[in-house]
Amino acid sequence: MVLDTAREQRGPTMTYSVVFAVVLGALAGFVLGLGFCGALAWTARRLVVTSRPATLVMASLLARMALLAVGLVALARLSPWALVGAVPGVITARLVV
Repeated sequence: MVLDTAREQRGPTMTYSVVFAVVLGALAGFVLGLGFCGALAWTARRLVVTSRPATLVMASLLARMALLAVGLVALARLSPWALVGAVPGVITARLVV
C-alpha cells in the first residue's frame, strides 16, 4: 500500500485565484448594485416632474435590468466564483443607497 504524502502537504483546497475571483466579483457586484439602485432613486425623483411617468418607469426598468444582466453575465463568464461574490456585492450596494 502506497501512501499519498503529496496530498497531505498541499495545504488548503481553496486557491488564491478563487479568492481573487470572489473579491473581484464582490467589488464588481457592488458597482453594479450602486448603478442599479442609483438609477432607481433617480427615476423615483424624476417621476414627480415628468409628463410621462409610465414611459420613464418602463425605460428605466429595461435599462437597469439590461445593465445588471450584462454585468452579471460578464462576471459569470469570467468565473462562476466571481458570480458568487457579485450577489452579496449587489445586496450590499442596496443597503448603502
